[in-house]
Amino acid sequence: MTTIQEKTLLVKSLIERAKSSGVAAWKAGKILDSLFSDDFRSNASEFNKYTQDNFGITGITAKKYIDLFKAIPFEKIPEGMLVTHLYPLVATELKIRFKVLDVLTNKLSNKKRLFTGNDINALINFVEISDRKLSYEEIEAKLWEIVKKRKNKKRLTFNEQGTPIKFNYFHEIADIFPNEPISEQGLVGLFCAMFYLLRNFRFQYGYKFLNFCSIECIRTAYPDARIKALDKNRRFLVNLNVEFELDSRNYILHGHHKEKEKCDLIICWNNNLLNLSDTAIQKISCLSHFPIDEFPKILALNELFELGVIELHDLTRSQ
Repeated sequence: MTTIQEKTLLVKSLIERAKSSGVAAWKAGKILDSLFSDDFRSNASEFNKYTQDNFGITGITAKKYIDLFKAIPFEKIPEGMLVTHLYPLVATELKIRFKVLDVLTNKLSNKKRLFTGNDINALINFVEISDRKLSYEEIEAKLWEIVKKRKNKKRLTFNEQGTPIKFNYFHEIADIFPNEPISEQGLVGLFCAMFYLLRNFRFQYGYKFLNFCSIECIRTAYPDARIKALDKNRRFLVNLNVEFELDSRNYILHGHHKEKEKCDLIICWNNNLLNLSDTAIQKISCLSHFPIDEFPKILALNELFELGVIELHDLTRSQ
């Protein structure tokens, strides 16, 4: 019988290799699962101390290795597959997990290092909300589309800019922000530039009619910002958690619909989450921590310039 000391030495060796090897991470997870079951099940805090003292990782990180071991069969992990390729698959529905994993391993065995964990996350999110069952060939094609888009994403120069905005309304902005945003940062800049004007426009949020009041903070972590809004009598205050996306569909492709922290409003340039099928909406609902009727409202800035009113769209509303 392997002693706890022997298991500790084995795990220590495996974790040192785990960052560059999914196989090593899986083996570490198998032994950690055995350690937890045999020696620490009645004392999770002691397990956390044990992993911290011996491996320099928290109990939460150790649990990620265990989850990987339980979710993915060893024979489906070829030598050379990175652990960052495997983590996104752990919480994925079994049928989707195996289909994506088969594409990653069987068809792309000599090209694994061309894609990243973020690429796989985007692929999983695409497959999860698909209206139909996708073939291996379609999944593979989508993966390479995602990889190609990332690799072709070049550093923009100041000579590159969006097309001129068509100003039916908000002409005051034309002198300071004349062109459509071509990045999420540009979208944030445009929204902030016109915020003092938007404060004068009432909009319906649920059963209330509100006005934007102030931008409390903008950050890089999800959700991107918090904005305060007030009713016309300035008695009802709403704190809105906001996520900026150049295209609203990126909210899904980036996996934000699975986040535990609630988002109230997606601010985008182009709303391309229109007319999703009932099947896609149901899939999004199943993956979300919140009911589908609590999916963030959507505010499209290009629509503001076209119509001159703030209209928030629902994911479930027929457009």
